[in-house]
Formats: sequence, structure tokens, C-alpha cells
Amino acid sequence: MGNNISIGLTPNSSLSSFFTLVAEEAKYIRHLEENLEALKTEFDRLIRTKEDLLNDVKIAEQQPMMRRTNQVKGWIGRVDEMETEVNNLLKDGSREVDKLCLGGLCSLDLISGYFIGKKVPKLTEEVPVIVGQQSTLEKLWGCIVEKQVRIIGVYGLGGVGKTTLLKQINNNFCTEKHNFDIVIWVVVSKEAKLEQIQDEIGKRIGRSADSWKSKSVRDKASDICNILRQKKFVLLLDDIWQRIELSELGIPLQSLNISSKILFTTRCYDVCGEMDADKIFEVKCLTENQAWNLFQEKVGTSTLEGQAGILEQATMVARECDDLPLALITIGRTMASKKTLQEWKNALRYLRTSSYQV
Repeated sequence: MGNNISIGLTPNSSLSSFFTLVAEEAKYIRHLEENLEALKTEFDRLIRTKEDLLNDVKIAEQQPMMRRTNQVKGWIGRVDEMETEVNNLLKDGSREVDKLCLGGLCSLDLISGYFIGKKVPKLTEEVPVIVGQQSTLEKLWGCIVEKQVRIIGVYGLGGVGKTTLLKQINNNFCTEKHNFDIVIWVVVSKEAKLEQIQDEIGKRIGRSADSWKSKSVRDKASDICNILRQKKFVLLLDDIWQRIELSELGIPLQSLNISSKILFTTRCYDVCGEMDADKIFEVKCLTENQAWNLFQEKVGTSTLEGQAGILEQATMVARECDDLPLALITIGRTMASKKTLQEWKNALRYLRTSSYQV
């Protein structure tokens, strides 16, 4: 009599988790239109920054012996690459908006809508980072080419743009002159084990066969050490949650004193000390004034100056965004159409009592 499909949910546990998961994934569809607008706004800002830079470069190049640096070339090249990526995503996103139903709460194509919707805020985050953190990027790159610096730590809140900075550093090795033989990128994350990190390193040094993966952690460490001690390497470790014993991993620490570098990101400042970082950089959120100005810009004066009491509620809603640009942009655009005081009170209550994340 046909195929029966059942989902086993134990009382008081799985049912709650199931609906929480559905709600988390539905947010990407529910906020798709606002997120697309935020992406377009931020990318337009990036293009204006690029145009201003090109104008300054052209003026400077009129002077004798003045030429644009490889870093400037690399930054402009990254923006050009992103332009294609953003335009394609905006087109795909526009098609998904046309499929929205039930007042924008659902989509006629849930799977496609979810995956497109999830890409948009991630790309939006990358765009503000490229606009606002160029000076930090330059300082990080300066440390990489500085002989006295061995280990570099980058810390900051989750979602503030640390990974994007690390990606830009990685991309710089394609455009900047350097003396390194190999650049290794590893995403560590909270649950990662030493052996998993070794396997990722193994892929970059030509040790990814099943026979190598079956070796013990100690044997893998010995192989990694023997290979890397003969090379000038850069190891990029993204999202470290606690100290990693580099020697147990197989990293030849003596090489760090000569020519190689380690750069890692973490959410915790203390981890930078535990990893013996020679240089530490913080990736900061916006200042309170910057955050409020950005939020006002996205909401609009007509809404903020409308019904009495909205402005006061808006300041509290903005604080709930923790000075994170993406949260301020997304929630600000969502609230732009909310013209009643009760709607703002409801939004504030929701933000304070839920695990909502943009």
C-alpha cells in the first residue's frame, strides 16, 4: 500500500530540536529579499572605494618613478573577482525572490531558496571586511614578511570577519612577491582533532593516500616534520578554540626561527597567548556610534521619526546587534517597513528571548 515514511522523535527532546533546526534554516528564506538589498548596498560601497583608489593611483602614477604596488593590484583584482560573484548571486537571488510565497515566509523551491539564501549573508560579510579592514590586512602581511615574527594571532567575535581576512592573506600569496615554498590552509573548528588537522596538512604536502592516513598520529607527525623542515612554509589555521601542540602536529618549530610562519584565527584572546603568538591583532566590531549610524541608515528617517517611541526602541534593537555590521544591516532593513511602536517592541522582545542569528 505504498511507501510509509516515519520520523522517530522522542518526547521532550528531538521534537524541540527538530523545529529549532527548521526555524534556523527558514531564516535564510524569510530574510532573502532584505539580505539581497544589504549585499547590493555594501557592494556598491565597495565599488566606490575601488574607484576612489584607482583615481588616487592614476594621479600618483603621473609622478616619476611612481608605480602601483602588488598589494594594490591584488586588492583590485580581488574586488574584480568578487564583482562577478556578487552579480551572479544577485541574479540567482532575484529569481528566488520571485518564488517566495506566504508573505515571504516560504518558497516554492525550498532547497534552492535555502542554499541561495545562505550564501547571501556570508558574501555580504566578506564585502564589508574587504572595504573596512584593508589596513589590518596590510599590517598582517607586513608581519608575514618580517623575519622577527614567527607566530601571528588574530582574534575577535564570531562573524566579525576573521576568516575573510585569512582568505585575503591566502589570496595575497598569488599576487605578492614572497619567498615561501608552500602555503597550507586548515580549518580547525571547535571539534577538530589533531589527526584531522594532520590529514589536511597531508593533502598539501602530497601525503593524502589511504596508506598514509592509516598511520599513527606520531608517524604522521614525523612525516610532516621531515617534509616541512626542508621548506619555507606558511601555515594558516582558521578558527582555533584552544592551544594546539604544534610539535605533536609535526610542525618543525625550529624552522619558525628561520623562515616559516604560522598565522591563526581565534575567538579568544587568551588562545593567542597560549599559542605563543609574537604578534596579536584584534578584528573589531563597529564603534557604538558607527553601529547606530549604520542602523539608522538602513531603517530610514521616515520610520525612526514616525510614531512616538520608535526611536527609543530602535536604539535598543541596534544594541542587540552587538555592533556587528551584517546584523545591523539585515535587521535594519527588516525594520525599515515597521511603522508602529508595537512592531518595534515585538522585534526587541524577539531578539532578546530567541537564539535568532542573521
